[in-house]
Amino acid sequence: MASPSASPASELLLDEADVTSNKRNRSQENDEPLAESLTESEIAAATLAKKPRSSSSSFRHPDLPTSDHYHVSWMHASVVTSVASSTKHGYVVTGSADGVVKFWKRLNVETSKQRNDDNAANTSTGLDHAASHPCLEFVKSFTAHTDAVLALAMDMEGDACVSVGADDWLKFYDVSTFDVSTMIYLGNSNKSQGQQTRRLGSACCWIQDPVTFVKAVVVSSASTGDIFVCDAHQLLQTLTLHGTNPVTTLVNVPGRDCVVSTDSKGIIEVWSTASVAASSSLSSSSAMARDEGSGGENDDDDDNDTDHGATVLSIGGPCTASRNGVSYTSKMDTDLYELVRKKTYCIASAATRTHVALLCADLKIRLLEHSSGKLIVTFDERPKVYDQSYALHGIDAMEYGRRAALDREMMASMLEQSNTPLSTSAPPSSFQQVTIQFDPSGKHLLIPTVMGIKVLDWVRRKLVGWIGRADASQCRFIAICLAPGDAKMNQQILLARKASTKTSAGMEADAAANEDQHVKSDALVVALAHDKRRFYVFSHVDPVLDPDAPEDVLTRRDIWNEAPTVDDRRYHSDVHASADNSKTATKAILRTTMGDIHIQLFAQQVPKTIENFVGHSRSGYYDGVIFHRVIKGFMLQTGDPLGDGTGGESIWGGDFEDEFVPGLRHDRPFTVSMANSGPNTNGSQFFITTTPTPWLDNKHTVFGRVVQGMDICMQIENMKTDDLDKPLDEIRIQNVDLV
Repeated sequence: MASPSASPASELLLDEADVTSNKRNRSQENDEPLAESLTESEIAAATLAKKPRSSSSSFRHPDLPTSDHYHVSWMHASVVTSVASSTKHGYVVTGSADGVVKFWKRLNVETSKQRNDDNAANTSTGLDHAASHPCLEFVKSFTAHTDAVLALAMDMEGDACVSVGADDWLKFYDVSTFDVSTMIYLGNSNKSQGQQTRRLGSACCWIQDPVTFVKAVVVSSASTGDIFVCDAHQLLQTLTLHGTNPVTTLVNVPGRDCVVSTDSKGIIEVWSTASVAASSSLSSSSAMARDEGSGGENDDDDDNDTDHGATVLSIGGPCTASRNGVSYTSKMDTDLYELVRKKTYCIASAATRTHVALLCADLKIRLLEHSSGKLIVTFDERPKVYDQSYALHGIDAMEYGRRAALDREMMASMLEQSNTPLSTSAPPSSFQQVTIQFDPSGKHLLIPTVMGIKVLDWVRRKLVGWIGRADASQCRFIAICLAPGDAKMNQQILLARKASTKTSAGMEADAAANEDQHVKSDALVVALAHDKRRFYVFSHVDPVLDPDAPEDVLTRRDIWNEAPTVDDRRYHSDVHASADNSKTATKAILRTTMGDIHIQLFAQQVPKTIENFVGHSRSGYYDGVIFHRVIKGFMLQTGDPLGDGTGGESIWGGDFEDEFVPGLRHDRPFTVSMANSGPNTNGSQFFITTTPTPWLDNKHTVFGRVVQGMDICMQIENMKTDDLDKPLDEIRIQNVDLV
């Protein structure tokens, strides 16, 4: 019988990143240290020489939560496709494949002390653990589009948001009032064979003309290289910088008045958002843009059209050193043709004032310096890198194979969407887009991977942390949105909400008491997962590590704000205890030669596993059985009548199937779980963990927790063993008592 696989004692910082650094001349304004040029073997050797890190949680950043478990999740009725955040007003905006846009208000993330003070109040009002501090609060929902939401973009100040729909409508929102302000239609007026093809793509960002101070949105075309420039009232201009090659990404370089755009042939264009002529004399493309922009909601207002004609932009010109901070005059002096040379293209991009990161279809992340256009560093995220290193994350081959298959499915969907416009019959997950993002300091890059969301310190070329690593077995995170800083909460509203449970004077006293206490920020990371209609919120609070968390915290954190599907009901419905009392029990006591171990049994959640364990216990099957495998810092295994790990069968003869329940995880020490040799091969053997082992989730059925006798488990764990991890002095189960 196979045993659970152990996790490594330490984590390598950059073992899975093949880093190639290029020594480049850097601009004087960039004072970051230049890394040496290292080969992959040199980096591996340097990494091994580092002081080992016990876990990603050792990395601390006030605006960057790095919890292994998401704090709470909320739902849409369909697959969530896009997310944006306004730090100024404290809102998160999400969009889904059914065209719905939802506004969520950020809440204060409560500390353990604050929750302890409110425990009695939450119990009396019926609030569960997740609902009592959910990080977000639902505000408003719009059926904004008749088709999928392709993209959401927040403007630079966080005052306005735009949603791009597959129905070719742009909807503009006033974030402060969480309401629709205006909308325009950019679809084709001509129909071919009675069908109208989608015109808008999923690449979108905000810009501001530094000459006229006009804010506008730039949106890609679904099938051509056109880039549409629109304000909240009309189409202002159409750029044709990429010819017929569909634009795959658009990113505004903050503080530089320029945009970096990429297309399906790998061409990178850097163009200025400064208007070269703000007059009624327009280029031919701008004039055509105004003509074909008819159809917006304000088109019938001639006066309004005239007003906007005076502010039509003429952007898209070359960048200059004085205005845009570039030091090159020709693209031949840069690495902007790097993607063309490598025959790849960009599928996601992010930018700081000094650097641009490009995630490409060959699954390599290339970091370019904005001023020189030179390639600074390349990080390899191809599957073969993880194929060689998954064991370092405590994942066995079977679990990694399942993740890799899901990853291939997700990437195929992403690449299809970035290359060709999708039909209306496309699955909802096809409208999702992978994203990467810099943190506010610009020194850390967040990258969704098969192992979780990677936090990469690109300046030092080091992997410094993970987000959602424990939950990555259930969710393939693909898009991320960082909401830094504290939640913008009105204190009078907070007082009113808690008036029934705490007086104003009491809250003021609590605030004064907490002034001297270090409290982490309310920063959130909102993540979308492949083909999921939930979005996942990470905070500085890890619910599994919360000492006040209930036993079923992993299911309570999932908020049911939408009607469940058949699959949802199957995994979250209560299992009625209809079995005969002789086949079940709620508690077991292992009487061992070293002392008693008391185990709480989960009879309702995993009835068949408990029936098997109870049957063997009542029949005396476990009497005299030894602990045949003990690994310090991992687990204690027993239940094999042969005593060598190869024997044992179920009470029905042979094997029986797994029972995986979302709320029962290997998330804490002293978890009791079934040993097996693969899926649905449970017999009689079981083990007790002595540390959290999340890599065993959905591979081994959890059916109990040790509630008393932990010291006995530790004594067994510290016994001397041979080369096969078998204790030199036998420890036996004398008998099992059931309650």
